[in-house]
Amino acid sequence: LRDPRARAYATAITAVAALAGAAWLWRRRRRRSSADATTAHPLIQTLRRACPRGAVTLEDRGSLERFLSAARGSANPAASSLVLIIDFDLTMSAPLGAECHHMLRDSPAMPEAFRQDVWTLFDARDEAHPEHDAIFGAPDAPDRPHRFWMHYNKLLAKHRITRSMVDRAVAGEKKVSGDLLRPGVGELLALCDEVGALVVILSAGIEQVIRSSFAHDGVALPAGCHILTNTLVFDDHDCCVAVEPTAPPASREGKLKLLNDLEPLRERRLVLLIGDKPVDARVGRGMPPFRGGGGGGGGGGGGGSEGADGSRIELAFGFFNERPTESGALPPDVNKWRSAFNVLAHRGNEATFAPVAALVRAVVEPD
Repeated sequence: LRDPRARAYATAITAVAALAGAAWLWRRRRRRSSADATTAHPLIQTLRRACPRGAVTLEDRGSLERFLSAARGSANPAASSLVLIIDFDLTMSAPLGAECHHMLRDSPAMPEAFRQDVWTLFDARDEAHPEHDAIFGAPDAPDRPHRFWMHYNKLLAKHRITRSMVDRAVAGEKKVSGDLLRPGVGELLALCDEVGALVVILSAGIEQVIRSSFAHDGVALPAGCHILTNTLVFDDHDCCVAVEPTAPPASREGKLKLLNDLEPLRERRLVLLIGDKPVDARVGRGMPPFRGGGGGGGGGGGGGSEGADGSRIELAFGFFNERPTESGALPPDVNKWRSAFNVLAHRGNEATFAPVAALVRAVVEPD
């Protein structure tokens, strides 16, 4: 290139290409480093082998290390300090199955008038619906977070839903959809029963649907398992006359009061939270004070919280399920799950409970 301007232009092009190549290489190495950070921990490798299709990653190494360290340093067997607080709908239940309230709404085993009333309740969530204000009240009303459950529970009593109707609804779902529970639930519960880890199923669902789901899938609940949720109360004719609790009902927020009232939790320091929504990683804040150390419940912020010396330590395991979104709704943002949970199964639809069982074994059977 004899023209000085041409030589300068060629030099500039070469420099830009070199910079672009260096930037691409840096981004690639950064992505690889970031990915390695989420999978390189030896225990995470074990969890990934337990369920290769679940794409399990470590989102917070510090929380996992603190949890394992506390288990190893416990004066008593780790299992006697461990509690699993597990959500039911779409966590223990099949990730693409029907949630408790939806199952009864859609089942032909239920009275048609009940189903129509429930559909009105669901439709009235739209603020433009003519019955929205009557059902859900003012936006700033103290009971607003509980109004869906309050209204649904009244409908169960109003239509005198029977125990057999509920069981037939669950049986119908089983016939149509197959397994009602996520694979590996039975093995996890058997392990907890064997080692003495406490299991609490904390749900905004319905106890009779939950118990029937376990029965129809042939999965036994541990002897000391607690199910904290909405419970139908039946009269002598097996008709629902009320749903407990009432003040508040076991809504997403109201169920935390049930957790606070559970006395055996006071003895448990290691808290493994398991759920499919970011809110499930924060339910530890509803626990009663730990008897072995100062401070209140589980710390408050979210999964992986650790209070003062001797107080509770939490670890949160999440499933990122990919379900069809409602019309007009944005797809879920996985980063919200990554921020909430310390360990996350990114392909929740394909994930089993095998990684959770492997995690429990690592806690109760340290090397």
